[in-house]
Amino acid sequence: SEGAVVSTLAISPNVVAFATQRGGCKVWDLRQPNRGVGRSAIVSLPWHPKRGVITSLANANGEVLTSDFSSVPFVNSENVNEEGFSTSPWFVLSTSTGEVELIDSRFMTSVARWKAPTP
Repeated sequence: SEGAVVSTLAISPNVVAFATQRGGCKVWDLRQPNRGVGRSAIVSLPWHPKRGVITSLANANGEVLTSDFSSVPFVNSENVNEEGFSTSPWFVLSTSTGEVELIDSRFMTSVARWKAPTP
């Protein structure tokens, strides 16, 4: 089991990204045919447990949804279409080990990664 969902992000009206306690980041495309009982196609971002738990996902939709489901402002609304979704294919994730990673959601590929300095 991958554990509970710790963060979610609506990439578009039909595409949702989510992070789980042990499974990393996944993108669920609701337009794809079901593959199993009640599941649509899922694309996974390769993840190693040593990188920690993903604690939040964010894009230009204007807010961050964190693992405790609180909402934090992220950027201005210039990158958001009339439906309220980001026009940018990028999103970022942060981890419990202090990493921040930039992801291209079109290809589910890591573009850049930064590690917060430790005291």
